[in-house]
Amino acid sequence: MAARDDIDTTDAIEAMTARWLMGSPALEVSPPAWRDAMSGVASPDQELQLFALAGQFAQRALRPVPPSGLAVTAPLPALALPTLDDALRPIFRRLVAGAAKDRASQRQLVNLMAHRGVVPHPADWLPEANDDDLPAVYTPWVAWAEHRKGTLLDTASVHDLTAESWDDVPPAMRRARLDALRRADPAAARALIELKAPLVPAEERVRLVECLAPGLSDADAPWLESLLRDRSTKVKAAAQHLLGRLSRSAASDEAAELAAFLETSKKGLIRRQFVVSPLALKTAAQQTRRQALFDTVGFSALAAALAIDAATLAQAWAFGTDPLADLRFVIMAAQSAPDSIIDALIDRLVDAAADHRALIERLAPRLEPTARRTLVEILLGRTDIAFAAALAIGGPGLDVDDTRLLLGGPAGAARQALLVADATDAEATPNGLPPYMVAIEIFALGLLAGPAAAAALLQRAGDGASLRLADPRLDMLRLNAALSSKGQS
Repeated sequence: MAARDDIDTTDAIEAMTARWLMGSPALEVSPPAWRDAMSGVASPDQELQLFALAGQFAQRALRPVPPSGLAVTAPLPALALPTLDDALRPIFRRLVAGAAKDRASQRQLVNLMAHRGVVPHPADWLPEANDDDLPAVYTPWVAWAEHRKGTLLDTASVHDLTAESWDDVPPAMRRARLDALRRADPAAARALIELKAPLVPAEERVRLVECLAPGLSDADAPWLESLLRDRSTKVKAAAQHLLGRLSRSAASDEAAELAAFLETSKKGLIRRQFVVSPLALKTAAQQTRRQALFDTVGFSALAAALAIDAATLAQAWAFGTDPLADLRFVIMAAQSAPDSIIDALIDRLVDAAADHRALIERLAPRLEPTARRTLVEILLGRTDIAFAAALAIGGPGLDVDDTRLLLGGPAGAARQALLVADATDAEATPNGLPPYMVAIEIFALGLLAGPAAAAALLQRAGDGASLRLADPRLDMLRLNAALSSKGQS
């Protein structure tokens, strides 16, 4: 009976609302009990009280019907690190809003925070399902994002990645745990990959092969060699690249074909040096074919086809002859050259008179974090490299705390001018940079600097005439300075 009364009351409220929208009184169409209650109320107040009763009824007696497309998802998992302090959240939100269309900058920001021992509040930022290059601490959120439109995520009982638990672990969490297993027990990780790789599609097989890159050793070679017979060309290429890092790439027909697109010579009168140069090609088809061969041939295999060793090829390549060929050559090295060759190529490119920063950026991911920091410090001290370019090479979290290095070097004057740049006058910015480029450079500086350097740079900005401490472009430096090396200060 109560349900029937609620339906009648709801119908009456709809009629009352229609009256009110037309500017007419609604007492006549109100529920009988409400009309009786209004008998002792003065006429001017009756409509107001009816309006109040209608609102109370809607809030207390009615429940909104959810749309049919809603799905129940798992609760958002807690992360292993503490959440950013509430006092710093407005700064973080401004930074995220400023990079709303730039997920790469957002990832750099949250990477730095994880490096400093904190994570964002989930109301301020969440990863997307395809954010694979985040620190492992964010893996539960990435796994949640993968499953929020599907089944409930229930991995609380899965502590170890094994053959039995493989299918119970979401892909993002599986990748993170496989990486951790590879670091802790390379043989066990390889055995698990060998077991599961034949059962998954080619794209996932490629990712499983790439999981062997950390801790790669000769023990991995037999299985990698077996993949050279895989039906997927991408899987075969991934295996060839890793075998190349082990100096196990043999000369092949494709390597010989690529060698035919190059020419060898010697230069120097007293000290004869071997030189490998890309041939000047006449047609677009030849260019396309040479690029495709660079993508599939291993570094050591090309050296063998040229009848030289990999170290000689690294020293002999004639950089500057053909920029596109230089890029493909460096990408080939980054994929398949041994670590010693990567070091030799970076040394050559850093010492060269020409600007090869774009090529160095391709090789830098192969370096350990300490080596990347050293490389960035060398470039900051020797060249006029922009902060954004240095960040692309080194990544966030380098914690460069030497302000003389950050604001010195050949570009010292321009770097120092960034901190006193006017927000609207393009002519007043260093080297005539537009204001948005100044903001990008200061953001990159905030990701490169250590907390002590960030605090010192803020002080320098406060002493300047134009870029005051309240300027939102200083938010990255401000957040950096507020985070110690172990978390929030």
